[in-house]
Amino acid sequence: MKNHKLFLDNLFTSMNLIQHLRTKGIYVVGTIKKNRVPNGASKKLVDEKILQRRERGSVSIATSSDNISILRWNDNNVVNIISTYACVEPKDYVQRWDRKNKKYIKITRPFAVQQYNKFMGGVDLSDRMVAHYSHSFKSSKFYHRIAFQFLNLSIINSWILYNDSKENKTSLLEFKSSVSNALIQTDKYNTKRGRPRSSSEPPKKSKSRVKVISKIRLDSVGHYPMKIEHKNPSRCHDKNCLKRTRYICEKCKEPVYPECMKSFHL
Repeated sequence: MKNHKLFLDNLFTSMNLIQHLRTKGIYVVGTIKKNRVPNGASKKLVDEKILQRRERGSVSIATSSDNISILRWNDNNVVNIISTYACVEPKDYVQRWDRKNKKYIKITRPFAVQQYNKFMGGVDLSDRMVAHYSHSFKSSKFYHRIAFQFLNLSIINSWILYNDSKENKTSLLEFKSSVSNALIQTDKYNTKRGRPRSSSEPPKKSKSRVKVISKIRLDSVGHYPMKIEHKNPSRCHDKNCLKRTRYICEKCKEPVYPECMKSFHL
């Protein structure tokens, strides 16, 4: 992590954390809450109410002896930014809507704000995408929420990679539905729970199995023959094969003769 740059939301940013990361050689840019700004810096910075009365784009800065900068920038609201590598220069210009004059105006934007907006945009986008159709439930155990957050993120990342490799794009809802259906189709040969039935009890008729969906069968990942201990072999599900087999595809859970594994998954 040394010499990396870290971008933080104001929920996490504190002076102690910034100083600790600096000793590890990690550079930081982040928004910081007003009540977490050190007293020494607060005295050097222009008060938020005064800065807000100035023109948009106005900035006030305080720098510590160990080169940690805190900027107070007037945009739509006053924003406090702390950084260990970026400051005011080089500035750029951004457009903002002037409600009073009913037109767009250009205002100056400090370099630290440029960096924060550039790299925190991906985090905001990720949060917004996770919020759509998210898997979550109330729980007193905090790690449940963490586990579901990682699950949601992994599905979002998988959806992005899936669409990158396909000409016909699919929506996030369709992708999540496909993943759910694929998970439902797995584990069809699990051992039944409960006491084994007596030998005198007549066997129940087996229910017809749901056909494996094509997105699982054709994904070219994790399809291996697996032998099962069934009394009677099943007919191979490859359309060009009439043989009976005691092998199934480990992932699809479909009876497939070992020599038909390749053709069945094409």
